[in-house]
Amino acid sequence: MTEKTLIDIKKEYEKIKQKYGLPSFEEMNNEFEIERLQERDSDLFIRRLRRNMVEKVVHMLKFLEIMINPSSAPIFIHDIIGSINDETKKVIEKLYEEGCKIEMRSFALELISTEKDEIEFIKYVLKKWTDMKKDVEKLNQEIDKAWIKKEEKKEEKKRQNSFTG
Repeated sequence: MTEKTLIDIKKEYEKIKQKYGLPSFEEMNNEFEIERLQERDSDLFIRRLRRNMVEKVVHMLKFLEIMINPSSAPIFIHDIIGSINDETKKVIEKLYEEGCKIEMRSFALELISTEKDEIEFIKYVLKKWTDMKKDVEKLNQEIDKAWIKKEEKKEEKKRQNSFTG
């Protein structure tokens, strides 16, 4: 096993792209940073590709988990949670559930998998991520609004205190 260059990774990806009808390297790299696969020394390219994709989902899950169960979350998270509406909370729960499904299916592939299993899962994650990404973008907008609302309340409180001071 030797260290792979970006050119090697692109060539390797191009083979499976053609064989299995996957998106372009650029599209996959933009979404899942698959160029990082060159940093890992392994001949199991498809498995590494799947793991890299799931890493992004797991990263999102960690954030969502803090939003759902903020017991040890930073204080600013508590402020945000207090400002988001019920609809946004449902989106958080839906995203969390979908992300957990992906993580659990990926874990099962760690135990036993074939190239076909890996590719089917990669396609599954691509479809799910595309759907989830829309909700993540909406969630991000709602979090931004909640943060702005929190800051406005803070400023209003300062103004009130300066008048009564």
